[in-house]
Amino acid sequence: MKYWPARAANDPPVPVQGRLPGFPTEPEDDEIDLRALWAVLRRRRWIVGLFFLLSVIIAFVGAYLATPVYRASLMLQIDREPVKILDYQGVTEGDLKSDKDFYQTQYELLRSRALAKRVIDQLGLAERGVLEPERSGVRSLLGLDDGRAARDEENRRRILVERFLEALSVEPVKRSRLVRIHFDHPDPKVALEVVNAVAETYMDMNIERRFEASAYAKDFIREQLNQVKARLEDSERRLVAFARENEIVTLGEGRSVDAQRLAEINLALSRAEQARIEAESRYLQVVGQGSVIGAPEILDSPVIQELKKAKARLEAEYNEKLLLYKPAYPLMVELRGRIDELSVQIEQERRAIIAALQGSYLAAKQQEDLLRKRLEEVKQELLALRDRSIQYNILQREVKTNRELYNGLLQRLKEVGVAGGVDTNNVSIVDPAELPLAPYKPRIPFIVVLAAVLGLLGGVFLAFVVDFLDDTIQRPEDLEQRLGLPLFGLIPAVEPSEEGVDAALLSVAEPTGAVAEAYRSVRTALLFATPDGAPKVLQITSAAAGEGKSTSSLNIAVSFTQMGQKVLLVDADLRNPSLHHLTGLPNHTGLSNVIVGETDAKDAVQATSVTGLFVMTSGPIPPNPAELLGGPGMAELIERVRGHFDYVIVDGPPVLGLADALVLANRVDATLITVSAGETRMGHLEAVLKRLRHAHAHVIGGLLCKVREDHGDHSYYHAYYYYGGEGEGRRATA
Repeated sequence: MKYWPARAANDPPVPVQGRLPGFPTEPEDDEIDLRALWAVLRRRRWIVGLFFLLSVIIAFVGAYLATPVYRASLMLQIDREPVKILDYQGVTEGDLKSDKDFYQTQYELLRSRALAKRVIDQLGLAERGVLEPERSGVRSLLGLDDGRAARDEENRRRILVERFLEALSVEPVKRSRLVRIHFDHPDPKVALEVVNAVAETYMDMNIERRFEASAYAKDFIREQLNQVKARLEDSERRLVAFARENEIVTLGEGRSVDAQRLAEINLALSRAEQARIEAESRYLQVVGQGSVIGAPEILDSPVIQELKKAKARLEAEYNEKLLLYKPAYPLMVELRGRIDELSVQIEQERRAIIAALQGSYLAAKQQEDLLRKRLEEVKQELLALRDRSIQYNILQREVKTNRELYNGLLQRLKEVGVAGGVDTNNVSIVDPAELPLAPYKPRIPFIVVLAAVLGLLGGVFLAFVVDFLDDTIQRPEDLEQRLGLPLFGLIPAVEPSEEGVDAALLSVAEPTGAVAEAYRSVRTALLFATPDGAPKVLQITSAAAGEGKSTSSLNIAVSFTQMGQKVLLVDADLRNPSLHHLTGLPNHTGLSNVIVGETDAKDAVQATSVTGLFVMTSGPIPPNPAELLGGPGMAELIERVRGHFDYVIVDGPPVLGLADALVLANRVDATLITVSAGETRMGHLEAVLKRLRHAHAHVIGGLLCKVREDHGDHSYYHAYYYYGGEGEGRRATA
């Protein structure tokens, strides 16, 4: 039935909608949004779960199929010095700078190739083949191919040493002199045999190094002792000859009196200089003040403080009696005289303090000058004495040095001779190795737990990477913060209705459902979109087809009729119209007929079962939709229906690839863009906004459709979804 509604006499005048700006976007928040992170994990939970499950399975299978390896361990105690049988030091004492260097050296000796070769030869490991790859399963540290056969003996021994060192590990015990030695091998008996041999060989090599060092030290010290003895005798002869020639009896081995006096005067000068600086600083601080009354010495003076207190009391009394008496009154004159007298006393005390500070400064300066003069005199006397005894002191020091060196070498030669014959060792076995009963690795529970933790972390990381690479619109923040597009509402995505109710009619079929409530919230947002209320003529478009623009157009129109408004819904998608399917209305005559002038506008408007809702379908699909929508017929139609309906909602075509929506955007008051959550790409929406802005369209905001529960960060939608909607909206589609 064609119907043109007449306006009632009491209807308010129709305001002309202007192009008003949309809502301002909120500033970006640099803080971490934990709810947004949780929403990402919920959306990508299948990635996290799959990565976690694969990590655990691979780790378990790999650990289960791996060859079991046994570890034999023993504990050594390495002392910095050997047991003191005699109170003599060995020749190796003092070779290292610190205990840290010493113990690090011992750990490297335990891992040395020389020790490994010696153990391999002692146990005949090369002939027994216990380090072969097919038996030990140990890969070479050099990355050599364990499966290849060694062609020469030298290369084969090198590979065996590398495998031996890879299986050997040294573990120092923190804050102690203990160290654990481990050897890993598939055969527990071989591991036990090798680790015991390593400890014994290390102890033998340590004793050998000490013995060889003692023998070498004895020969070296004996040679040095003969040279030092000759130098000592020569220096003594030259000292005696110089003393006889210059008639120097003795100068004493301690410091001279002049040197001692110089040190005392220098110390006294330093103290006097410090005292002068302090006195000068106090004096200059007082003199340099703009108002010396505020200097610390004056403020801290108890006399001045008492005088100030007395003056303050008199001034308070004077001000109090000034209310009763005139200044010329005898009592007031007397009080003023006492106040002036106290002021004079304060000034006198201040000047006395300044004079005392000046006197202290001048006295300190005079004392400093006297000490400085005396210091120069003593310096000259000491320099004269030193000029006469320079050569003598040189010869005397040379004799003393040679004598001390000779005595030290002689004592050291005796100690080395005795210590070299004592068979002591600074290494001892604390806990001998025992036959391992259980494999050391692989530790299946530990590997599985570690794989579970790493799999969970890796899954979370992969989920965030996938979410980062996903450029589809997911959250309201994508519209508001990244695109600066105000959000007008969230429309839940629901399943098809079992009763066959179309999603576009849910606002009518289920007025208390989640979808209806969502569109009513959009209606409320539109009412506050401009200072004059909702836009009079509103186009609803999208980036591409299938993003909910037609469904949203119909439901928004229904929500306005629920307020008692007359709403005209126009299907302007002349390429792929859908409103006649959603409403069940015929499409023989519609918008295309009106634009070309074949039909009058009032004959193309059809009433619906919803009170106040009228629909103008698209009509026959024309060959040139863009030219029709941009022609004068469309502009005349919009201006005509503007005066007969409270609101006109235009279901526009998609923006990408077409010019239809851009042409319509210049005919309407505002444009609202529908965005499909999880489907519309950020790049597509940016291109849509760019094209609309170039066309000078008034884009007031966006509508996020098909929002699913697992998006997880739309809190107010969740609140209604579980409370107001009571789950009814689950049966509809957006």
